[in-house]
Amino acid sequence: MVLCLLWLPVGGLAEIDPSTQQRMEHLENENRELRTLVEELQRRLEAVEKRFPSPKISEEYPASATQPLQDLDRRVQVLEDLDEKFEKGWLRSLRRKWFELGGEIELEYRDTQRERRSRADVTEDPYGQFQIDHVRLSPRVRFTDDLILEADFDAGQQATSDLQEAYLLWRNLPLHSELTIGQQKKFFRPDRKTESYPLAGTAFWHDRDLGVSGKSEWGPFYSHLAVMNGLRMDDDEIGEDESFPILADDLEYGDSNANKEISAGLGWKQKSGQWGKIDLMLFGVWGELSDDDEIFLLGLPKYRLIQDGNDRNRYGANLDYQWKEANLFFQYITSDDGGLERDAWYLQSSYRFKPELKYLLSVEPLVRYGELNLNLDPVSTNSRTWDRQQWTVALIMELVKDVFLRTEYTVNDEETGADDIRNDEALIQLELRF
Repeated sequence: MVLCLLWLPVGGLAEIDPSTQQRMEHLENENRELRTLVEELQRRLEAVEKRFPSPKISEEYPASATQPLQDLDRRVQVLEDLDEKFEKGWLRSLRRKWFELGGEIELEYRDTQRERRSRADVTEDPYGQFQIDHVRLSPRVRFTDDLILEADFDAGQQATSDLQEAYLLWRNLPLHSELTIGQQKKFFRPDRKTESYPLAGTAFWHDRDLGVSGKSEWGPFYSHLAVMNGLRMDDDEIGEDESFPILADDLEYGDSNANKEISAGLGWKQKSGQWGKIDLMLFGVWGELSDDDEIFLLGLPKYRLIQDGNDRNRYGANLDYQWKEANLFFQYITSDDGGLERDAWYLQSSYRFKPELKYLLSVEPLVRYGELNLNLDPVSTNSRTWDRQQWTVALIMELVKDVFLRTEYTVNDEETGADDIRNDEALIQLELRF
């Protein structure tokens, strides 16, 4: 009997083992099905995220191998926050599945120092004044998830043209690439954050250009390639007041010359939770001077002494570093226009505080310093020949969602070949986005 009793449990266990094995196999099958479901949800979620231009949710909340469900929950929360921003903001955009209409309004008070002794120019509006910088309408038509038409139309006292941008964006092409066709920003144009432009921006990337550009990404590397009409040589003011301009690449409508412009860029970006995000890009622009460009350059004093061919080239680098709420940006551009050489660079630093008060969501102090140098001797009667240095200090406040108050002061210093001039500028701007 003892032997029988000892045998019974063993027999019982032998009978239980197949059932336990079946349950384990059933759980494994359910786990595989659950993993497949999560992967499918991630794929669908990524497709939805691509509809939002910013932030890049897939990069901010990458797919987690250990906590996929928690990851999905966080990414869905970001989409819900974006939906609330678009639908329940202080001003509502007109949004449908295939059409969106947004925009912005910029109201300003600006005050420029009065200069009336210089032989080159005088301050055009030396007294403080209120003005409407621009009113912008931004329609967006979505033909498919990957084929989108976007445009910006401006009106106002400081608007340079009615049509700022109009292009067709085609995303998710082979080799992780996208194509942009139309009037668009230059790909090496950064986010300056302030209303005022750095000297490098006014000289080289203030205006849009018309053509075709493409971008491709593979891992941490990315590239740009563009074929554009090219901008003409002209001049542009460095602030709100239209006085003491510098040489600048200017948008020319109806360009019909054969001297198109090719530009390319190669970049590397890396993100680390401990060290922040870094983005480095090298770029170049190649073209030829048009007849109008050569005529304009020949009007500069002493240009004939340095004139050399008709090549039109730009080379440069962007370095962007973000650590938590601190940002550091550096840009350098050097150019050669038929022997006329220009070098421009600037360094910009800012830090964003988030008090998250009812009427003050964030405060971002900013400091920027830049220079612009030419291989021409300065002529006191022509501001286009002067070397420049510029300091900008700013305070950018987000009062409520989509409402910003900017306070800026720019100190301008010039190598005129004669006496110094007075053209510093103060600016207060209220921006409303919708």
